Amino acid sequence: MQIFTSDVNEQKFIYSDNSEFSAKTTILTQNEIDKLENPDFYSQAIQNSCTVFIFPIKVTDVLTNEDEVYNEEYLSQLRKIFKVAQDFEIKFFFLPQIDESILQNPDLTIKSMKHTARRLKKFENINGFVIPQEDSFKNEKVRQEFISELSEKHEHYKFVNLI
Repeated sequence: MQIFTSDVNEQKFIYSDNSEFSAKTTILTQNEIDKLENPDFYSQAIQNSCTVFIFPIKVTDVLTNEDEVYNEEYLSQLRKIFKVAQDFEIKFFFLPQIDESILQNPDLTIKSMKHTARRLKKFENINGFVIPQEDSFKNEKVRQEFISELSEKHEHYKFVNLI
């Protein structure tokens, strides 16, 4: 049964150090994320020459209504996904999805993604993060804080812009 029905496109990436690379990439949708615990999804992706997944994470899915308390149930679900995915030669970049309600507070995005990185640090197939394109992250100080905070205990993570 065909479960990988995603578009695969050649995507150009620019690292935060301005070096570039290209890869056959799929930007996952919620419908596809729901299929990621099935190993056939990855096998079929590889058959379609896909080597990189852009994995959108809604910041508000990680946050709770309490300061410094995160949605561990959601993060546990992500761990299950990446445990299955680690058996395949596919790399992931997280793409923070920022709800309008928190757009003006980049600290919430940074804290939630830092916590996500901490909870998923053992998975070598997670390459890093797409730098958010929202206006608040176009500020160089905010961009550097995002990179610095998420790199703190995760030196192996890369930070990219999509072109």
